[in-house]
Amino acid sequence: MKLIFLVFLLPLALCGEINSETDDMNRSTGVVQRGLQDDLKEFVDLIPMNKIMSVALNYIVADKEVQALYNYIRSEEFRELYTAAIKTSAVRELIEILESYGLPVVKYINQITPLLMLPTYPQRMSAEKAPTKGVNGLVDEILHVLPRDKLIGLFIRKTITSPDFRQLLKNLGSEQTLRAVIKFASNKEVRRAYAELNKRGVDIVTISKKAITYFLNLC
Repeated sequence: MKLIFLVFLLPLALCGEINSETDDMNRSTGVVQRGLQDDLKEFVDLIPMNKIMSVALNYIVADKEVQALYNYIRSEEFRELYTAAIKTSAVRELIEILESYGLPVVKYINQITPLLMLPTYPQRMSAEKAPTKGVNGLVDEILHVLPRDKLIGLFIRKTITSPDFRQLLKNLGSEQTLRAVIKFASNKEVRRAYAELNKRGVDIVTISKKAITYFLNLC
């Protein structure tokens, strides 16, 4: 359970640099910034999980009623009931509401279900996180996860230090390559295939402009 909260706290810790000025001001005034996950973690830290697990295992081994319950939960009959229940809109709606409050309900459920041989609850993107920007949005997000500065630095270094890399750049910029590219772009079958892709959001010109703009640090 502690691991769940650490997973949620990690992004918060990584975001600390974004508000460095605010953090400095808070330190100077003695104010400590806290969030919901910090509050919840205090409760989790008070729960003696090892002792609880020890008690539960003791009952599963020695108590007939608890054994019967445990065996039923692991049965095919209950598995079918559980699977049907988690597919209903009522269950999904409640879980999505609780998740929207910052409670990691799905992660809790999926920590327990393997122990009971039950299917995990499917992870779902919330509406605000679901991608809705099409192919251009996909290109933008891929570009922004690329290590731009490192790639540019490596390109410059290889251009200076590697004769083979310089030769590759020379070959790519040659008349032979240019003629081959023009022939490729003029090919009837290629143009037909591209027309179908273009109907579905693939615009090579736009994608090229996005890549150039991004690597020139103009966005």
